[in-house]
Amino acid sequence: MYGRWILFAFANLVMLALGYVLAPILPLFAIGRETLPVWLSWFQTPDNPLDGDSGWKTVHWQWRFRLPRPIACYVGRVGWLWRNPSYGFDVNVLGFEAAAGTEIDRHGPSPLSGDLVTGWYFAKAVTPDGCRAWQLYAVKVWGRRASRINLGWKLWSVPGRCQFAMTVNPFLSTQ
Repeated sequence: MYGRWILFAFANLVMLALGYVLAPILPLFAIGRETLPVWLSWFQTPDNPLDGDSGWKTVHWQWRFRLPRPIACYVGRVGWLWRNPSYGFDVNVLGFEAAAGTEIDRHGPSPLSGDLVTGWYFAKAVTPDGCRAWQLYAVKVWGRRASRINLGWKLWSVPGRCQFAMTVNPFLSTQ
């Protein structure tokens, strides 16, 4: 379980680098459509179009009104791909399939409230056929800043497909 994650971490790093490098080129394959072609789906979020989710469009993309529409669309899509590099790869290739009946052993309070609170959460999942996955999520808040790590697989929504996680955010805002 941990050895598999380490191997996947190397694959994830390669795809992350590739995703960042290709982000300025990828939107050119989606002219006239909201998604990348299937053969490039590893670089896109499977649950949102290239234009991003509602939060991206309303909070993080306000400057788009100052640019001509085609340029704003292109720049917004590059930003979305940089924000979510190789997301489809993390879900569809490196992801963990938590089938119905998967048992989850959780320790620590669930961090899903949305508020950043100092603490940790650890979970292990075992499917009915014996496949295993884990998740470590930890936050340290200091004043108006925080650090967060999320390693393993995102075991928030079981059963279902759990995204591979290897995220370290050393400087988050708590505002």
